[in-house]
Amino acid sequence: ACNNRGICHDRLGDNEAAIADYTRAIELEDAAPPQIANALLNRGVTQGQLGNAAAALADYTRIVELKEAPPEHMVLALVNRATAHSVLGDARSETEDLLAALELSARDPTLQMHNLIHALAKTCWRLPAATEERRRLKGKIDALFGTMQETAKLALGTAFLTIAQRHGDARLWCESWDYLVALENAPIQENLGPLVAVRAHLGGAGDALHPLAVEERVFAQEFLSGFKEAG
Repeated sequence: ACNNRGICHDRLGDNEAAIADYTRAIELEDAAPPQIANALLNRGVTQGQLGNAAAALADYTRIVELKEAPPEHMVLALVNRATAHSVLGDARSETEDLLAALELSARDPTLQMHNLIHALAKTCWRLPAATEERRRLKGKIDALFGTMQETAKLALGTAFLTIAQRHGDARLWCESWDYLVALENAPIQENLGPLVAVRAHLGGAGDALHPLAVEERVFAQEFLSGFKEAG
């Protein structure tokens, strides 16, 4: 009840009252780990909206350290904590949290990854080419593709494999995406489709001013924007 009332306060713009209710929900003696994780997540988001990045980071860290937290809460906590690290200027910790979120997501291909994908996109677009963080993100995304390879073959067929193997050709992505949107396996499509754009950008031309790199960036931004609106 406290958590739900906090959400109502948030929607009414009363952030301080929302934080107070989330805190009550967290401190309830009979609160189960999923309930605590949910209240911590909500409080962290509200703290972030108020500009309290350090307080938000602390709440997300508590979720990461909480035993029996639901996987979806754990992924959201890592993604949101990565954002807090970014606000605080800690690029290495930001990358670590995104990599950890990818690792968790690889274990369950049905997890909704909207926030993770958008966080990855924002991060990879601002990382300079040929940096360690960029290479590590690209490697982890490649590993995620490998983990889900058989499922992807069944769900997305030739179109997915074409995109994965030829990710440097923006026109080919567009043609293949027209095919992908017609497929009905929503969980796999939603998780892997936008990752194609992020993976492609990380593996694209090193020179940000190269025509292909510009084309990649524009396509990836439109791709993810359309995905967000569709969601």
